Amino acid sequence: MELTAKLILWVHLSSLLLAGCATFAAPLVARMMAQADAAQRPVFGPILAKLSALGRMALVLLVLSGLGLIWVKYGGFAGQNGWFHLKLTLVVILCALVIFNIFNTRWAQAGNAAAAARHPALMKAVTLLVLATILAAVFAFN
Repeated sequence: MELTAKLILWVHLSSLLLAGCATFAAPLVARMMAQADAAQRPVFGPILAKLSALGRMALVLLVLSGLGLIWVKYGGFAGQNGWFHLKLTLVVILCALVIFNIFNTRWAQAGNAAAAARHPALMKAVTLLVLATILAAVFAFN
């Protein structure tokens, strides 16, 4: 059982690394895209799409491995502290925001100016939620 928990933790931490890469790289690429001339901008679109896909994949792996850890290492949700419940709440909000951002990106690509204007704020919110979730996890699991 201990080996299983360690392997699941490895997947969880690796997924956190991937999520962090996507979370922090996407705003940088978006800024570079905004500063680029019209001929260069199309180059950045596929990069942002790949970072977005990486972030979504990492989030799914984080949720699944997190649930696996809770069941394998702790036997379930019973007895978890308030920091853990805050972490779960932040994860739910993060997932909802990521799903909304998928739709917002599609709307922006279709020419919706409001959606395009909202995108930088959504990226900042995702970054803050990721950081807050990590902070809650540190306190939840010492």
